[in-house]
Amino acid sequence: MDEQSSQNLTFEQAMKQLEDTVRRLESGDLPLGESIEQYKRAMTLVQFCRQQLDKAELEIVQLIEQDGNLSTMRITEAAE
Repeated sequence: MDEQSSQNLTFEQAMKQLEDTVRRLESGDLPLGESIEQYKRAMTLVQFCRQQLDKAELEIVQLIEQDGNLSTMRITEAAE
């Protein structure tokens, strides 16, 4: 899976593909060469999913009303 084809996936689709790939690897039924290719695919999917989660984290904001003014704060900051 190259970068261009991963850009056409949603996070959910990538997670499903990752789960399927891991299941195939864990089965132990794949020849060594195919196992290596599946492992590479899994790592590409992990990277894509991590990037999508990082983007989502940046977009998540919590509105906080302070003295009648609305401000934004990342949820990770609010939890501290």
